[in-house]
Amino acid sequence: MKILIIGGCGMQARPAIKRLLDGNDFDTIVIGDINLDLANQLLREWDSPKLVARRIDAFDHAGMVQAMSEVNVVMNCSGPYHLLGVRVLKAAIEAGRHFVDYCDDVTPTLEMLEIRGTLDGEERLIRINITGNMAPMTSIPAAIGAELLARGEISETGVLPPEACVPPQAVLKPLADSGLARIHEEVI
Repeated sequence: MKILIIGGCGMQARPAIKRLLDGNDFDTIVIGDINLDLANQLLREWDSPKLVARRIDAFDHAGMVQAMSEVNVVMNCSGPYHLLGVRVLKAAIEAGRHFVDYCDDVTPTLEMLEIRGTLDGEERLIRINITGNMAPMTSIPAAIGAELLARGEISETGVLPPEACVPPQAVLKPLADSGLARIHEEVI
């Protein structure tokens, strides 16, 4: 399995990349960023055969679609979201790839929630769910979602809210194990 992380050199992307490197779900993790020198520097620092650097310009729609078509999952960590969020999502839809994102800016989030596409020749409203307000660890739930997709633990297809296709414990347990969340159970 291959994942492309758009904006992979950013500080918020790095915890997700570290998590993905520590796991076995992806054979290839593509750090996609406009700053190829920095992406290559990260490859040298992390020294993992899983990592690949690729120059990605979020203003080059055709280039993004091409890069996305070569992977199984796309994770968007690019910013600023008011400029790039919708652009990256539309490219992922055109490429037909699984997509995870953690946009926490209100305006692009609202725009993303109204993106329309086609499925089987019919126009559809494409609904997505975006995590947010956890910076700088916001990319961790997105990484967990990508891992679940890679392992085939999300079997439903289509555009669904997370609660319709992801068992809550599949996300909460890794968050708790990493110290990012606490799970409280109360017997009544």
